[in-house]
Amino acid sequence: SIPRVSADQYAKANKIDAKHACIGDLVFFGTDGKVSHVGILVNQPGEPKKMIHASSSKGVMFQSIDDSKYYTSRLIGFGRY
Repeated sequence: SIPRVSADQYAKANKIDAKHACIGDLVFFGTDGKVSHVGILVNQPGEPKKMIHASSSKGVMFQSIDDSKYYTSRLIGFGRY
């Protein structure tokens, strides 16, 4: 099972290094060290990081992480269940 809230998901996930993160792993974002958003990676290892997530303004969408200053500045870590 996986917790409902992104902060709890991060707390209980097996943390993984960015270079090993790939399809199906979770990517966590927030500010001041507090997780507030989560996405699911859709890239293979070594490829630019991309995710699918639910945007509050645009709904469910694919998003490049590496090409986004917004997301790279809020990246907290990667986790696996």
